[in-house]
Amino acid sequence: MNELTINYWSPHGRQEETKFRADERVVDLVMRAALAVDLTGLRTCRRLEVLNLSHNMLETLDLTPLEGCSTIQELHLEDNHLTTIDLWPLAQCDLLRSVELAANRLTRLDLTPLPLQSSVALDSSVVVAADSILKYILRRDDIKRRVQLVRPDRAPWGAFPVVMWRKYDELHEKDWPQIRRRIVAVIRQLHPRMWYAAQRGLLEGLGLGELAGLDADPMDLVSSASEDLTFDDAVHMIESRAIELLDQQIQHHGPTLFLETDVIKKTGASLLLPRIIEARKREVSEAVVARKGSKVFLRSLWVTHYGYQILQALGMGLRTDLEGLERIQTCFAEIGFDLRSKEMSPVRQEYSVVCSTGMRRHVFDLVLRRYL
Repeated sequence: MNELTINYWSPHGRQEETKFRADERVVDLVMRAALAVDLTGLRTCRRLEVLNLSHNMLETLDLTPLEGCSTIQELHLEDNHLTTIDLWPLAQCDLLRSVELAANRLTRLDLTPLPLQSSVALDSSVVVAADSILKYILRRDDIKRRVQLVRPDRAPWGAFPVVMWRKYDELHEKDWPQIRRRIVAVIRQLHPRMWYAAQRGLLEGLGLGELAGLDADPMDLVSSASEDLTFDDAVHMIESRAIELLDQQIQHHGPTLFLETDVIKKTGASLLLPRIIEARKREVSEAVVARKGSKVFLRSLWVTHYGYQILQALGMGLRTDLEGLERIQTCFAEIGFDLRSKEMSPVRQEYSVVCSTGMRRHVFDLVLRRYL
């Protein structure tokens, strides 16, 4: 049976080693008083599911040997002396479910590299950061599930995790090849219903938030900017592609929600303004609000620009009553629109905007306050 060797060093500088079978599912190096560990031997461990390095004295750890490990599910690093940890080697570990990092000396952790289905346990004092592309992908419940905060006495921390969303255009070193790889690592995990939320966070993170109403595959944007570009040139290419896609979107009766016309008029996207204005009028003129008895259903109105603004100002949810409908119609009348409603049984949401399921899901999540 083939064996693998893992070397580790004691606080006195003494090198020791331990051997495991190459087909081992669990590699356990708990309580070895290890100051450093070399995981190179794990490159040949093809069935590894659990790696436990807890209760040691590790100050640094290189996880590169785990890069692309398709079987690992649990990583235990709790009770060490880690002050920093690079989790990017885990970005393609698609079966990873949990990373234990409590009782270390971390002050900050980047959540971005971890697969979307995974969770991480941390001391409550650790600042959690993530790239902007995840801002609208991770809803309140997702963050609560993924970030498990622990008090010094090991009891769960009652406060809700706070995530610092990092914008790409604010990074000190705008290294586009590295940023592009970070973005692609997230996009590759996404179901199409998450695309809208992803592109909104992506465009905001690149300083293009005025265009973040694009309803398309975010990879289409990233593919337009190759790795050999500078950051500024890459952003310019993505902006040009976004404008092109938005032009097509508007011509095909797609959404105009979240397009910031006050900013757009000062940019190269200003050519879209006449179409955006006309499209927003059409969205309302063709809108039909469904009624069933005293119940009024507002989903189709929320995905329109004027509908979103008015319903938000009135504090509406996804439904209202006939009195609420009258208030809404009055507001529309004040800006020159006759909002129609129709009795339906069964109820069918008739959308005046051609949009993806992901776009509707994102808007309804906002209405239901599912984001932090």
